Amino acid sequence: MDALINIRRASQSLDLLDLAIRNKGWADLNREQLVEELKKVEAECSNFKNELQKAAEKTKESVSIDHINLDNYFKETHKTLEILKRNIELEEKKGESTKFTFANVFERESVPELYNELQQRLFSLLLKGRFILERMEIAVQRQDTSSIDKKPLARRLLDTLEEKDDELRKVRGDYEQLRVKSFLGLVKEKTVAELEFSLNDRNAELEKRIADFDNKHREIIRRVIMIQKELLHLSRDKNMMEHVLSKYMDGSKEVIMELKKERDYANKVIMEIENDTSKMREKYLTNMMNMDKEKIAIKNEIEQGYEQKLSTLKQRIMEKDELIEHLRKIVVRREREEVKEAVKKEEVRPLLKKTKRK
Repeated sequence: MDALINIRRASQSLDLLDLAIRNKGWADLNREQLVEELKKVEAECSNFKNELQKAAEKTKESVSIDHINLDNYFKETHKTLEILKRNIELEEKKGESTKFTFANVFERESVPELYNELQQRLFSLLLKGRFILERMEIAVQRQDTSSIDKKPLARRLLDTLEEKDDELRKVRGDYEQLRVKSFLGLVKEKTVAELEFSLNDRNAELEKRIADFDNKHREIIRRVIMIQKELLHLSRDKNMMEHVLSKYMDGSKEVIMELKKERDYANKVIMEIENDTSKMREKYLTNMMNMDKEKIAIKNEIEQGYEQKLSTLKQRIMEKDELIEHLRKIVVRREREEVKEAVKKEEVRPLLKKTKRK
């Protein structure tokens, strides 16, 4: 009874784990939501592992379950828990990083898709867990039905009939002794009529008990047949589930291989894009530095040309100024000479007039 209670507790814990896994699609979550869901699943998976260990310990106390491969399942569960913990730590560290690169942007979009592999692994773990719990429950129920008596049914009926035959032989012996004693006048306890009445009562009781045993025997046979039919159905269901599980595992392996190939290809593409980006960045920086150098050289060349032209223009202006000054002096000198000549002419003109008059 305690084993069944623990098995049902483990089944309830498995239902909670199933609900936690199917609650949300991991591919649609961002990193923070994914970490939260992974923590819930990790807690429920750890709880289910503990409940299953308790149920297995209780079941081993009442029935042998060596035919159920629990060790491999516990190893697989422990390995899955380790994978969950590592992924939680990895995603938390990635969430704390503030470095913004092209790879990080691509990873934020593509990483949740890669967790479908882990989700499918958990679904496979769920199916195996349900199968193990059902086998444990069947073993306990089978032990309970056979624990009414450890002897087989036919053996128990034969023992009962032998006991009743012994009682009949004993009663017949007592009856013969009493008849002899009654004939000899030695009976003081019971008469033959009383003994016959007692024998009839015992025979009636014996027949009643035999009829009850026959009814119980028929009922037990009917139940055994029903149990055998149920076991046959369960065996068929088990074989069907194993067949479906085998197909599912084969398909999931193919899907996992395809996902791994896609992941490797995506990582390769990311590396190539990062390499191309770094090369383009270096080329861009080199071109920018060369352009800056050319710009500075052109600026210096222009400044030097302007200075040379400016000095040439200044020199030309100074020469022109000197020429203008020289011309101005010449003009002034000529004007003075013209004025002097005009003055001389004015002085000479009256003298000429006087000469003509004479």
